[in-house]
Amino acid sequence: MEDAPPQTPEAFARERHAGQLRTGTDIPYLVHPAGVAAILARHYPGRDDLEAAGWLHDTLEDTATTSGELEARFGREVRRLVEAVTNGWRQVFHVRPDRDSVRLKAADALDNVTFTIAELRRGEVVWDCFRDGRRKVGSWRQIADITTHRLGSEQLATDLRGAVTELEALAAEPDTARPAGG
Repeated sequence: MEDAPPQTPEAFARERHAGQLRTGTDIPYLVHPAGVAAILARHYPGRDDLEAAGWLHDTLEDTATTSGELEARFGREVRRLVEAVTNGWRQVFHVRPDRDSVRLKAADALDNVTFTIAELRRGEVVWDCFRDGRRKVGSWRQIADITTHRLGSEQLATDLRGAVTELEALAAEPDTARPAGG
């Protein structure tokens, strides 16, 4: 009997995040890892390790996946990248300042920021989804600033900085959205 083909990062993420929803929404959580992977594929074509890490970046934090399992299935570099972003963004920028870890965290932030902008533009109340409410924007600003410092003029840094600036303007506006559930 032939061995089954190896599971793709997308299939693994789909399996592990099955049934999970984005906080405060009825949107499947998988759209977030898909978005992160797409950002990385667009900015760094041919970097399969980065794209795989995009698909898998929340598996250690949000599922029963182990580091050993990630390494066995997807290799040491993918495991290293996922571990780098698992313990929060401060670790990425202060403990593991390599460019690929920064790229992964920046893509994660960019997907979250653009999702938040889209939800605000649709009239959704989003700030209650974050433990820090509107102060979450300040965390994303710090990530954008440090990303710019680490990656310089790379397009990902520019995109993140622009998206955070747009979100800061939206966050400064008074709430006009309908109440959650309304």
